[in-house]
Amino acid sequence: MKALLTIVQRLCRIAGFAGLILGAWALFDPSAFPQADFGMLDPPSPRWRGAFVIVFSILLIVLGSGRPSHREGP
Repeated sequence: MKALLTIVQRLCRIAGFAGLILGAWALFDPSAFPQADFGMLDPPSPRWRGAFVIVFSILLIVLGSGRPSHREGP
């Protein structure tokens, strides 16, 4: 079970760093994320989507670091 946790943590960190790169790219080049059709709703700007990707990526990196884990019981 500990090996599975280690694999998931490493995958979270890898995905987090990849998301940071993609989000930073979207902030500098808004054409990185193509515009999606949401029907009646106006889609957010590409810069807002890039910022959301950066925030979500930081959360993935923190999750993958293993720091926000529960306290070990007695």
